[in-house]
Amino acid sequence: MPVAGTDVRAGDQIVYTLMVTNSGSVTATNLVITDTLDTNLTIVGQDAMVTELGPATVVKVAITTTIKAGTAPKTAIKNVASVSAANAAEASSNTVTHNVVGLPSSPTPTSPPTNTPTATTVPPTNTPTATTVPPTNTPTATTVPPTNTPTATTVPPTNTPTATTIPPTNTPTTPAPSGDSYEIDNTCAEAKAMLSDGTIQEHTFHAQADEDWVKFEGVKDTTYLIQAQTPVQSTADVVLEMYGQCNGLTIGNQGYAFSPDVRMEIKAPSSGSYYLKLSNQQANVFGSQASYQLSVRVLGASPMLGAVIIVAGKIKENDYLQPNIYEVASNELQAEVQDDKEVKSVWAYLYPPSYQPPADTGNEMTQETLMAFQLINKGKGQWAVKYPPLSESGTYRLVIYAEDDKGLTARPFALEVNTSQRVYLPLIMK
Repeated sequence: MPVAGTDVRAGDQIVYTLMVTNSGSVTATNLVITDTLDTNLTIVGQDAMVTELGPATVVKVAITTTIKAGTAPKTAIKNVASVSAANAAEASSNTVTHNVVGLPSSPTPTSPPTNTPTATTVPPTNTPTATTVPPTNTPTATTVPPTNTPTATTVPPTNTPTATTIPPTNTPTTPAPSGDSYEIDNTCAEAKAMLSDGTIQEHTFHAQADEDWVKFEGVKDTTYLIQAQTPVQSTADVVLEMYGQCNGLTIGNQGYAFSPDVRMEIKAPSSGSYYLKLSNQQANVFGSQASYQLSVRVLGASPMLGAVIIVAGKIKENDYLQPNIYEVASNELQAEVQDDKEVKSVWAYLYPPSYQPPADTGNEMTQETLMAFQLINKGKGQWAVKYPPLSESGTYRLVIYAEDDKGLTARPFALEVNTSQRVYLPLIMK
């Protein structure tokens, strides 16, 4: 892997990586990336070029070349690239140089060298500025040739006077699973549209290393809740990545170490399409059992009370997430409280499985007789408290309250914790 300025030999491969950055505030259109190769280089292949680049976005294009046989020692191989757009001035990369020395290498190098040049930034303006992070310089002005130059291979004839044809063998193939109703959705370009109204889509990771892509239309400064929930018997462990455009950088991701589900809140930085890539943490686990339910919805602007409950346990036998669950579980109740005022106090009451309403009134047990917790302010809307182990088998009912500095109390938030089934992963409720 020769770095710029290092020595190479005839027959070596050099991989140039072009990094183009749009440091402007709007999308660069009709993008043209030009790399003129040195006359001593032969192109082997290159990545596909892009024609648009969003604001604050970086794209990489790799070009693989081979130093021609017979290239004389002391030859300096130089390369430089340039980029232009319909709405941005042309920009050039720095020059990358390699010096040819010694005898030629084996024509088939075991590990093709690569060269990642250093990026040159153009100061951002209100127009998108396309900046290339250097590829290499070519004294001869030629546009980057198309990828994958084919090589013809001939098989020498045998001494047998009669030509014989080897009949093709019939290798049986196992048909790939058909997948869910949203297939084919394996790339960003094939992303299936979904609404942001909380509608649930049923998906499966039907093939090894399967990826599911969906997209939804977002509105600037609107907060969205993205959830992927797995049924109890599902073998899926969902990982989520979010993009503002295909071939762009991620603008959010989620993959809990202690839960197969994902839940992500994100505010849309601009209006337009947003792309979600979902994959299985264990790429070799797939099939109809690797299922999950996906939804996207808009979060309301009014203050809401939320809580995270972590209790040690397991979701199924031989659950590989179980060590992670026990590692983080410490009999702690955590609550996230959101309010437009300063939150003054957060507390909770726990109703055990043996709880019975008073027979005379039908009302719930008075709060003074229940197990109560006063949560401690951890900052940034986070409140927490340690609680004793749950001794009864069955379903506990937990009710959480919050009060702001104006004396206003939030609507109580209630959830159930079932100790008999021992299926305790983080419960994240809003």
